[in-house]
Amino acid sequence: MPKEEKSEPPCLAMPRIISNKSSKTERCISSPRANSRSPTKKFNNTNNDYELTFDMNTQVVHVQNDEQIRSVQLEITRINDIDKIEPNGMVDVLGVIHNVGDHGTITTRKGDQLSKRTLTLLDTSSRTIDLTIWGKDADREDWQSSTLLGVKNAKVSDFGGRSLTALGSSKLIVNPVIPEAQLIHDWYTQQNGYIENIKPMTTTKSNLASGEEGGVGGTPMTINELKTQVEGLSGTGQVSASCHVTVLTVKHDDPAKLFYPACPQPDCKGKKLDENFSCPTCRQTQDPEWRYMLRFAVMDYSGQAWVGAFNIQAKQLLGNVEATTLRQIEQEDKQRYEQIFESVSCRTFQMKINGKMDDYGTTPQFRGNAAWIKPVTDYGAASRHLIAEIAKLM
Repeated sequence: MPKEEKSEPPCLAMPRIISNKSSKTERCISSPRANSRSPTKKFNNTNNDYELTFDMNTQVVHVQNDEQIRSVQLEITRINDIDKIEPNGMVDVLGVIHNVGDHGTITTRKGDQLSKRTLTLLDTSSRTIDLTIWGKDADREDWQSSTLLGVKNAKVSDFGGRSLTALGSSKLIVNPVIPEAQLIHDWYTQQNGYIENIKPMTTTKSNLASGEEGGVGGTPMTINELKTQVEGLSGTGQVSASCHVTVLTVKHDDPAKLFYPACPQPDCKGKKLDENFSCPTCRQTQDPEWRYMLRFAVMDYSGQAWVGAFNIQAKQLLGNVEATTLRQIEQEDKQRYEQIFESVSCRTFQMKINGKMDDYGTTPQFRGNAAWIKPVTDYGAASRHLIAEIAKLM
């Protein structure tokens, strides 16, 4: 069909045919002898009135990529317009990741464990919406606030207002190279990540407790304010806050508790290896990719708290030093190892901290995890932001 039409017909093929054709995504192909038919509308979420079927006589030929043909077409619906979409409808969305939820699991009807995670997206309408992702996408540890994310074929739900779910047919595109993404990036960058009057499309315990305003780090709070709001929650809710804090110390006396071995295979990202460096998923022994699991103490004028950080956030704190590199330094140069941690102490950071209550024995305790860490280097900009916040109260 003409490429100018920007059409996306669905293609159906049996697994044995796909394996025979050695198909790859985001490749231009030519398919002589493909059959076309009218699809069942219930199962057709594309902008095409026909679907292609591949049988054993169909030829799939890789051809030179045409730069004028996008690998993915996004028919973008702005977040503030999603409430006009009926539940179970399908949409394409594009936004900045405003919050990365904790990794969790559910038990399916078959008794299997399935990973899940919630990403909160924000666009230029200053509205946010929760997107639930599953399986290998949820297992990824490199999800990070302020990253641009495009989602193709997300399912609309009316759970908690309006929310989105990524299905097996959905496609997640990190930092898509399209004009609409550049517009959102410029809008977000111009405001330095501090977006005022954010309104959520999805109602959760977290945004009910903390409000949804203040930017990439959530509502600005002191440590004491964060702890107070977390203590007022019921159930397993959490509060996300933007905290201007100083690091007191980072626990590093026991390297065995500072690093953990992860599977280096891309499709198995986030899986911890056992003591023999064997991956329970890949079922093979291999050299590990070392990752962080930090604990550090922070304080402001109102109080202090212990906060955890995993690989991405730990690197943000330690100046982008890889865990594998730091582990090697610890073994070869103890003085330099200590200097890296000393360089972090007494430094000021802007952090997004997700706080919740955990039961340790019979005593509930505050537990904080850093979702985003940025060193404060422009004190003038930070002061102007605080002055603006004060002005709102007067």
